[in-house]
Parts: sequence; C-alpha cells; structure tokens
Amino acid sequence: MVVKVKAPTWKPNPNIGEGVPTEEELKYRQSLITEFKTVTIKAKKIISSDKLSEEKLEEIDIIILDFKTKLKHLITRTVTTRFNKGFDEVQNRLTESGYSKLNDKDSRKRLNTVLQLQLDNLEDICFQLKNKWRSLIWKQLLVTETIVEKDDKKKKKKKKDTVDYDDECEEDEESEDNEFCGLLYHTQDRLDKTGFAGWIETYKEGLIGAVLLAAPMVDRLRVYWDSVGDESVCITCQEYEENSPYTIIEVPETPHFGCRCSLRVEIE
Repeated sequence: MVVKVKAPTWKPNPNIGEGVPTEEELKYRQSLITEFKTVTIKAKKIISSDKLSEEKLEEIDIIILDFKTKLKHLITRTVTTRFNKGFDEVQNRLTESGYSKLNDKDSRKRLNTVLQLQLDNLEDICFQLKNKWRSLIWKQLLVTETIVEKDDKKKKKKKKDTVDYDDECEEDEESEDNEFCGLLYHTQDRLDKTGFAGWIETYKEGLIGAVLLAAPMVDRLRVYWDSVGDESVCITCQEYEENSPYTIIEVPETPHFGCRCSLRVEIE
C-alpha cells in the first residue's frame, strides 16, 4: 500500500490559532522556516552526493550546528523584544499615572524561563533532524554494501528501489511516503508553532511580569481579557472577556494553544 504524506509548503500557516496573524508575526515565522529550507537544501545535496559516508556525516553535523546557531540568535532576539514590549506597555501606563519606574531586572528570571523553553524546543528539533539525516546516510551505506555483492542486473534493480533524495517534495501538494519528505513537513510545522508561541505568548509573559511587579504598589490595577472578536473565539475565551476585569491573582491562564486573546492593563 502506498502511503501519502504532506510535503512542506515553506510558508507559515496563517490559520494557526484564533484571529488573523499580523504581518510582523508572519514575517518572523517565515524567517524560521526559510532557515530550515536552506539547511534542508544543503542536507539533500550532501546525502545524494558521491562523497564517503564519513564525510557526509561530518558535513551534516556542521550544517545542523550552523542552523541551530542562526535560529538561536533569531529566537533570542525576537523573544526578548516581544517580552520587553509587553513589559513596557504596563510600565508606560504606570508612568502616565504618576507611578515610579519598575525594576525590570526583577523580570529577567521570567524572561529567561520563557526563552529557555523556546531554545529547548529548538534543541530537540535539531537533534531529530541530525539523527534522521545521519540514519539516511547509514542506510545508503548498507544498500551500497548489499549491491556490491550482487551481479549487474540485480544491482540496477536495487538502485531503482532506493529512495530518491532529489525528489522535489517541497513543490508538491503531496508526495509519496519517504523518510526525508515526511520529516520536512513535521519539522516545518514544529518550527511554525514555535514561532507562533514565541511571538504571542512571550508578549503576554512580559506584560504579566510587569503587572506582578506593579501589583504591590498599585492596588487599583486591573487586567482586561480582550478576545479577537470573531467567530473563531472559543467559549472559554468569550467567558474570560465577559468576566473582565481581573486583579493580578485572578487573571486566567491561556486556555489553549493558538489563543490570540490579548491582555489590557488599566488603573481604575
């Protein structure tokens, strides 16, 4: 039986979560996917080359390390910026009301925790990629050793049965099941969702971090839950919005992945 797998689109999925993503969010998520496409092209060339297996394995390790380093810098910069933006929103509201400036050093631990979760996810993605691509190289070696023991006729037949690593699966809506293409789709999906969480959730974490610092000196501080206001809003989020405002200890947790509801701070 022939199994079909989805091929990567090399574009962020605009339908992740409620509401509509901003152009800035999509641009960030696209940057993650573009780096992934670049390393994938390099990997396919390495795997399909005539180099010795030892050379291929070494080159795979090098491109994965380079890929991880680039994404680590990109994620760190973006997560830090988004966290600070959420933090500054509360800080600006306090300043407008005559309150003193918050000590943002106290929020660093919260930022570091959020960032580490993102980097741990990246680490796992790179680990999976490296192991899968290395395993494909070892399988090539085993196939080659088997072919050497066969006559020319059987050798040609065996070659036809091997995986075509030059298959342009990224251009097809669907491609025949093979380890390379299946990995690409799932990795793109993971990176896209990592980018979504890094953009949306990190902003909320910065805002909440500032609210926690401000709560002891501002007893009139309230947090409003604002949904995206369309048909995609779930019942839970709708109820959270209707029950606003909240004190800092009452603010609900994000109820599900893909929530684009925002938090708004007011001093009443």
